[in-house]
Amino acid sequence: MNQIDMIDIQRRAIQIVDIKRQPRRIKNNYREETMSAVMTVVAMGLVVVLGIATWVIFGY
Repeated sequence: MNQIDMIDIQRRAIQIVDIKRQPRRIKNNYREETMSAVMTVVAMGLVVVLGIATWVIFGY
């Protein structure tokens, strides 16, 4: 007797499950990013102005 004949294969129904999800809507809150960018530009401007003021006052 062949070993293949001895194996009992049970067929099971394949269940199809819909796993598609609705995409989440991302809230576009750009205020924090805008404020961060503005503060960065202001800080860079202050560094330049203070560097020029130091150069003028102290002659470096």
